[in-house]
Amino acid sequence: YTISPKTSPSDVVHSEDPSQEKTTFYQRITIPVKQTGGSMSISPSSRDVVLAARNGIFIIDLENQNEPPRPLYHLTKWDVADVQWNPHPARDEWVAST
Repeated sequence: YTISPKTSPSDVVHSEDPSQEKTTFYQRITIPVKQTGGSMSISPSSRDVVLAARNGIFIIDLENQNEPPRPLYHLTKWDVADVQWNPHPARDEWVAST
């Protein structure tokens, strides 16, 4: 995997709160991933993205873009229809895929 941010000053989307601009949430970035993903979801904290594919799910930490995606392998012959991050704070680490 190669994860490379690609930003310029004109790519930054400004926030009302200056402390929020230190996160990647307000930046346009490009993260090339060598997996074919069928679906994507963003975590409630906006820090992680999950990509779902036939061979598993891959979690990308947007704050540590130089780290490779964390894979959770599961082989299936079916295409992924959807993946969703649980929006409830009590279980915000749960991800469901169909």
